Amino acid sequence: MNKTLALAFGLAALQAVAPLAEAKSVPVEAPDPGRGTIGITVNVIRPETTGSHPADAVYFVRVVEDADRFAAKSLIPSTYTKGKNVYLLNAEPGRYVAVACSFNAAADMGFAGAVDDAAVAFSEPDIVKTEVEVRAGAVVFMGAIEAQSATRTQEADGAQSHYLRMMGPTGATRDFLAQTRTEQLVYIAAFQHFERAPTAEAEFWGEAARRDFRKDPAWTSRIAGRSAAPVGAAAGSGSGSETRSSDDFVSAICVDVNRAKARATGSPKEAETIASMACQTVMTDWAAHGCSANPDQDPCKKRLRSLDGSLKNSGSSMLFGAAKAGQTSICSTMIAMGNDPNAPISTGSTPLMIATAENRTETVKLLTERGDEPVKELEAELAAGLAKLHEDNQYFAKLADGGEVPKEDAAAPLPEPSPGETQAQKIERLTRSRDSLIVLINDNARAGAEKYHVAPLPLVTVETLREAASKEGAPRAP
Repeated sequence: MNKTLALAFGLAALQAVAPLAEAKSVPVEAPDPGRGTIGITVNVIRPETTGSHPADAVYFVRVVEDADRFAAKSLIPSTYTKGKNVYLLNAEPGRYVAVACSFNAAADMGFAGAVDDAAVAFSEPDIVKTEVEVRAGAVVFMGAIEAQSATRTQEADGAQSHYLRMMGPTGATRDFLAQTRTEQLVYIAAFQHFERAPTAEAEFWGEAARRDFRKDPAWTSRIAGRSAAPVGAAAGSGSGSETRSSDDFVSAICVDVNRAKARATGSPKEAETIASMACQTVMTDWAAHGCSANPDQDPCKKRLRSLDGSLKNSGSSMLFGAAKAGQTSICSTMIAMGNDPNAPISTGSTPLMIATAENRTETVKLLTERGDEPVKELEAELAAGLAKLHEDNQYFAKLADGGEVPKEDAAAPLPEPSPGETQAQKIERLTRSRDSLIVLINDNARAGAEKYHVAPLPLVTVETLREAASKEGAPRAP
């Protein structure tokens, strides 16, 4: 690939990017306390060989608008490479994704030509996986990636096409054999493995301190102190503390949700303004009810429920977002509202999984301890409902003087669990059973009152069952 990459789409300005052979052996810039650092490894598996190559450069995008992830106008190249470890030093605070990488292809190409470096563009789903937040003074592990590359650039998605045109405008329009006779070798890639667990993070930064920065005390100190650094980022600090207030978190979610709604309704240019105005009202209401200090209040729950509905429509959830951000108090409220810490979002990740990956210690503890809480609460509600049905039947039996009562306890709907039932499926089954039981209790009460000409019994609701279930010594459903 041409060593000069177009880093501003559609512009003539070019920025030179050094190939692997010229990678700096030590970083030339001192750590900036007002900026953060990203670390990442990308190993590219090539389709035309049996080997693989570590990336010698990774290209990032700072996400300001949602569209930036897949269609940014400029790329930010990594600034330091040592072995397989790639770094973006002194990155401006904000959210970042990795969209592409390059590696030295000359060593084993096997083709005559001028091919040197090769560009690899990541798919849209994989770009989303890499997103992290960089904060001042923090070091962030973006992940360890195994990427399977392919030469079928005609199958590129929108993001891959966009970034390949930026990195290799000539190669992106040629077939692979034609590319080998130029300096424009390009690939598309899909992640075969993506790892961002605390153990992988610790291994990465341990190697960074021992090898990559060992001759630079300032950088070694920055890495060694990462657990004390601000950590709104994916790797987290391990402290599990909420790195920003619940006000900031809810406001950010509100803006994201309302911005997406505005764009979906045909107002892309005004989306930011519309979202900002809408969320000013939301956050005024949030503050007025003291939700920051105590989100477990009805007005606060109502707001969280509304945002949760919007997030679920887009494949995520409020509980997942709060778990990722380490917002333990909001996680507690969402669980109390019946949300399952083990329920996956559209990517397959669960709140407990993301909190663990983000190293949110306190949040992980909460999610683990209360993971079964929605099930236990539903079981208690069912038990309270069965007790109520039995109590009503005893009452009508006395009125009948041994005669037929309206319904039998055995009619209560308690379907058996399915083999391999997930936590989410169990919650759904128990919820249906509880709701059906409420209908049965109320039908039974009406029939008994009509038969024996007595005053109607009070109607049973979800709230009355919860109140009965919360009483000390409430029985559990069988």
